[in-house]
Amino acid sequence: MQVSAFLSPANPGARICGIGAITQLPTHSNNDLGNNNAGIGPAAVILHLEHGSPWVYGVLVNDIWSVNGSASPIASSSASYNNGLIQPFLNYNFESCAYITSSPILTVNWDAEDDASA
Repeated sequence: MQVSAFLSPANPGARICGIGAITQLPTHSNNDLGNNNAGIGPAAVILHLEHGSPWVYGVLVNDIWSVNGSASPIASSSASYNNGLIQPFLNYNFESCAYITSSPILTVNWDAEDDASA
């Protein structure tokens, strides 16, 4: 489970920016499906949302570092991680209350080993 919270201007214009944090809690039901370490990191979003325009677009970015170690109350024997995410999004709202959207998710594992022999 991931939860993000953002601070943004109270009266933004058509462009809205927000900065904040993301937390990640281990909620997997099988050890093959997740990691037992919680995580935390920075998050940011920028979007264009103009009153009367059918278009909404922008990008969400975050980076999560695992929280582990002997001083942590949620320490575990799971491997540490450092994962980044970039999610651009584009949305068109039709007058009939229908919409079409695209929001691909690009991820990176900053701790992945370099395989220079390949």
